[in-house]
Amino acid sequence: MKIGSTGIAIITSGLLITSSNVLADEGWKFRLAPYMWFAGLEGDVGPLKNVPSSDVDISPSDALDDTDSSFMLIFDARKGLHGIFTDIFYSDLTSTEKIDSATSTKLRSTTKTTMITAAYTYSVLQDNFTNVDLMAGARWWRIDADVKLKSQIPALNLSGDNTEFWFDPFIGVRGRMPISGSNFYVNGNASYGGFDINAKSFYEVSANLGYRWTKEIDTLVGYRQFDLDYDKNDFKYDAKQSGWQIGLVWSF
Repeated sequence: MKIGSTGIAIITSGLLITSSNVLADEGWKFRLAPYMWFAGLEGDVGPLKNVPSSDVDISPSDALDDTDSSFMLIFDARKGLHGIFTDIFYSDLTSTEKIDSATSTKLRSTTKTTMITAAYTYSVLQDNFTNVDLMAGARWWRIDADVKLKSQIPALNLSGDNTEFWFDPFIGVRGRMPISGSNFYVNGNASYGGFDINAKSFYEVSANLGYRWTKEIDTLVGYRQFDLDYDKNDFKYDAKQSGWQIGLVWSF
């Protein structure tokens, strides 16, 4: 069942914008980073009441084919050691699976996922272009799922929809280190949240290779893994997403 294949994503992605060092006595610095995450999905997903959850194993290429629309954007503001980080993620996916050829049974699912992340960041290390930040914040999730099972056998026909939304607190760390003698650098992040307040737990880890083309423009490519365990209100999502990501960073 291809439900929420890239939407859960999600994703924090503060890693995409730790691209320049900011000294404590400087004014506000801003960074804007559109990005794309080509993530597969593996786990146990059940968004509808009275419908058993299903084992899901979707490759990144299948997830990309199923995407009708998506929007991913990070904004970062920093002044000295203090900063604000936001991540807006939206995806709309539709997939159709043939369940049984003999009865022409097909499963069609549409999933719309919205994730908004906001966090306070504090720099514990700034040395030339090397920096390490601590993060604390919250994520807001909204998932709209619509499922239709159609068959030549009327008793097998099934349809249903569900909308679930919740907040999750999280803490994390992110950092950046230049590669000596070049415009390349590495960065990454790690975060953990949920704490059984809404989601039981989630974690994210990622690592990227970046290149600074100019003072204002960077590009990045890397790998990201996200694991979410949520089970409330007849909505179950216990799955892992992982895959490559790319981003463009504009500093101003």
